Amino acid sequence: RDGSEGLRPARDRLWSDAGLRHATRLFCLDVDRERLRQRVEARVDEMFHRGLLDEVAALPWPLSRTVAQAIGVREILAVLAGELTLDDARARMKARTRGYVRRQLTWMRKLNADIIPTSARPPESVAREIVRRLT
Repeated sequence: RDGSEGLRPARDRLWSDAGLRHATRLFCLDVDRERLRQRVEARVDEMFHRGLLDEVAALPWPLSRTVAQAIGVREILAVLAGELTLDDARARMKARTRGYVRRQLTWMRKLNADIIPTSARPPESVAREIVRRLT
């Protein structure tokens, strides 16, 4: 690609592969915001429970800037430097992860993804809706 086609909505974008062109569709599974918040909080708590502090402390130095700024690593480095308590680090990780989730959802909307609501629906129902939208 030469980039001249600009950014088109994902559902209309065509990719070239060995001379073949394939239409693509992008689907975003939309989870209830409160459930998503709860899942983020549980995931961060589980990461701490499974030894995030020791894992970050054992990373090989020097860390790249990208690694040092990653959600979780940044907060644990601040704990190891005495700048944050573990509780503060946990709270910041949760807040940064929620922000990341919001940015992902915004990105999906900008790509014109097909939004599929999933709350209180069995996976089979979600799958049927995706198949229906493809036909």
